[in-house]
Amino acid sequence: MYKWSLRCQDNLDLYTTLNSTKGNKSLTYPIGLITVDEVGLAGGGKIENNKYYLYNGQQFHTLSPAYVKKVLNVENSFYINNFAVYSGALSTPHIHFKHGLRPVINLRKDIKVNGTGTISDPYLIS
Repeated sequence: MYKWSLRCQDNLDLYTTLNSTKGNKSLTYPIGLITVDEVGLAGGGKIENNKYYLYNGQQFHTLSPAYVKKVLNVENSFYINNFAVYSGALSTPHIHFKHGLRPVINLRKDIKVNGTGTISDPYLIS
């Protein structure tokens, strides 16, 4: 069984901003796409789940690759599949499927967040 993790095994895969002391320092802004591990830690998995905060009835791709297959008898041609979320469950569609994207914004550890995230008490960042 796979164990979800937010740790990068390779420092070059840790996308960070230019002024960071860690990672690859490739980002101007700390914004990216959600990963399969972030979906899993939020409550997504192999079984449909409409009871976690990422569920909104929409299908969306993640940044995480699922697999790459070589197209037989065609030089330098591949099928690429990434992880995506359908009905709250993970799947692996071909990347040409038109689905939404879920951005992730990384905040510094000294940023304060207030609120519960509901419509009547939204998160406030200061």
